[in-house]
Amino acid sequence: MKILLTGATGFVGGYLLRKLTACGHSVRAMVRSDADAEKAAKAGAEPFRSDLLDGGTSLSECVRGMEAVVHCGGLPSEAEEELFFRSNTLGSFLLLERSRSAGVKQFIFISSILVYGLEKPLYIPVDEKHPLFPREQAGVYKAAVEEYCRYYHLRYGMNTSVFRLAAVFGEIRKKHHTWPEIIEALRAQRAGGELRLPRGAGIMVVSANDVADAVSLSLGKENTGGETYNLVDFYLETVEGARRIAELGNLKCKISDFGAGIKPFIISNEKLRSAIKFEFSGRRYLDEYFMYLLRAHACK
Repeated sequence: MKILLTGATGFVGGYLLRKLTACGHSVRAMVRSDADAEKAAKAGAEPFRSDLLDGGTSLSECVRGMEAVVHCGGLPSEAEEELFFRSNTLGSFLLLERSRSAGVKQFIFISSILVYGLEKPLYIPVDEKHPLFPREQAGVYKAAVEEYCRYYHLRYGMNTSVFRLAAVFGEIRKKHHTWPEIIEALRAQRAGGELRLPRGAGIMVVSANDVADAVSLSLGKENTGGETYNLVDFYLETVEGARRIAELGNLKCKISDFGAGIKPFIISNEKLRSAIKFEFSGRRYLDEYFMYLLRAHACK
């Protein structure tokens, strides 16, 4: 297929680009700089200079001739609010509308479990029908674009689908939250020392490889039109991760938990597994990821 990919030089987008080109798809990467254009070209994509805020000729040309759009690009949540809204929310709408006008057959939006809000859920496990309570601008933006995707499916019959990603782990991520600090804490302990962590603390995770595989499998499928999927794998407790890191790195430190216990925010992936017959491999990838971090922080 001829596919336009936004965010192709980012973390998740990089995995998607690698997977899509490996599967033989012709990928056009929307980029905003010469450096990103060079990076995308080296990865096997056709770079196209455009911007989500350019609702005119440039964006229309970018989607022309494409059979599918995979949209995972956008400004980070740290951006100033008005700029964030214009680039991400308005920009995503413009991309969706230009895609429809150009006759793009399929539009896949990469969303996030941030749309649920990370407070107390109404029920567990949380499925795709759970009400949305976003508590930060990244979640609000994702929720808004999700609604536009559903609207375009209902109004125009466009094959739009939404994938809500859990916290994604993978080697090419620029910022690795929590685990580098855990590694440093483990190494700081003398043999026989103890690292204590809050009981139950953790987060739903998914491997970047699984994200790329699931999105790739959904391309060309009609049954995903108008649907939303939780692209999540499992709940990773901080204590569990720390113990696995210690085991893989042969770090001699006792790890224990404390406190009354945090109730895990469990999210269901049954709908996705059923729709595209997908099986996750996150446990295997997690060991590879932890080994990568141990090597990367060996001398720190």
